[in-house]
Amino acid sequence: MIYGILILLLVTVVTVALFLTILRPRKQTSAPPPVRTVGPPKPTPLLASGSFKVAYGFYAKGSYAAAAEAYRQALEGSPDAFDAPDARYRLVESLRAQGKRSAADVEESILVAQLATLPETASTARVRGWLARM
Repeated sequence: MIYGILILLLVTVVTVALFLTILRPRKQTSAPPPVRTVGPPKPTPLLASGSFKVAYGFYAKGSYAAAAEAYRQALEGSPDAFDAPDARYRLVESLRAQGKRSAADVEESILVAQLATLPETASTARVRGWLARM
């Protein structure tokens, strides 16, 4: 009988101690994480590709002024996207179709410089082929 009372007393003491450690406020040992400032999202290749596709829609319809503007905006936001050389080439073509030869020549020189820094891929080879036929 005495052992039963001692076991009950021991279980009660352990239970109370456990609840007290759970309920006790804890001191913060490390600094809170820094607050991140939120700005506009950075363009990703997927977003850039979508913008280039919108511009290509204008280009395919023959709306070269709208295509040139859309390509400029897309390239401004994502100049290093994987499909930027295609977009810049189509910008050159859109400008030429509008008779804006000097602006097209400027964009073409940017494209040639950009292609010189990129590795040989199917996309860059295609653009180099297009430029060779100009």
